[in-house]
Amino acid sequence: MAGGGTENQSPFVMELARLVRARDTYGILDGKPDAEVLKDYLRKEGKRDFAAELGAVVTDEIRERVHLFYEAVASRLERLTDGALVIHVAMELDPEGFGQVVLYSDWFVVWSEGLRDVQRRFLFDSLDKLGTLGESIVREGLARWEKCSKIVHLLES
Repeated sequence: MAGGGTENQSPFVMELARLVRARDTYGILDGKPDAEVLKDYLRKEGKRDFAAELGAVVTDEIRERVHLFYEAVASRLERLTDGALVIHVAMELDPEGFGQVVLYSDWFVVWSEGLRDVQRRFLFDSLDKLGTLGESIVREGLARWEKCSKIVHLLES
């Protein structure tokens, strides 16, 4: 499998690294560890410059980074529901980093969240913190799906 050092990483981090590699059409990331593949999600070492992070305009790179994060959540949910859900990601983000993301499948909203300061909030101190946030959204989405599927099953009976 591409990307060594995955034995202690969360399934979410491995899924996100897989999606980032899938977008690497030139093979630059082949054989690189997940930590290097996901370096854009990690805060640079040293002093945090909140003023620069808050003043930064949302670039296409930042927008893609946030979208891929939620694509990884969707992909994990699809796998955990054995394909019962095909999840789409809809995201609206303004130049200042505020917006909304919705993960949905057909008529069912799996996850919805207001976004703000994405320039700063989608930089993590470690892959563990990145994985913790991703897995918590996956768990919550899965719990919503399980509750909803029971209700739908009762209505069909």
